Amino acid sequence: MMKQAGVDPSQMEEMMKEMGGKMPSMEESVEAMQEMMNSPIFEEYMNDPEKLEQSRQMILNNPMMKGMMASMPGFDEILNDPEKWRETMVAASNMYKNMGSDLSKLMDGSLGDMGAFGGMANPALDELSEGED
Repeated sequence: MMKQAGVDPSQMEEMMKEMGGKMPSMEESVEAMQEMMNSPIFEEYMNDPEKLEQSRQMILNNPMMKGMMASMPGFDEILNDPEKWRETMVAASNMYKNMGSDLSKLMDGSLGDMGAFGGMANPALDELSEGED
């Protein structure tokens, strides 16, 4: 199943060994995501329409990934439109970057609702869900 999803089981095993055989905590996962999104490589990737299109094509060519993505409300339309895909990925990236440490609070349930972001993330979320009313 992992191979069908495009994941190399030996690489996954190696990653688990490097982490001491345990899954990272939510805080560690959020920190890693923040580091990744603030890296120059990620910025380069997000600013390259060709690379974003390659990632969309990889999903479209993987039945399992395509099914998972298409099952999310509104994502089938996004997945099938290169421009909407790029816009959504950029908006999601910006949303996560703007959340900063609030993301880890949200993930561990420390924030009661999205209003706790002081409106910072709401425009990005509205943009991502536009047209789903």
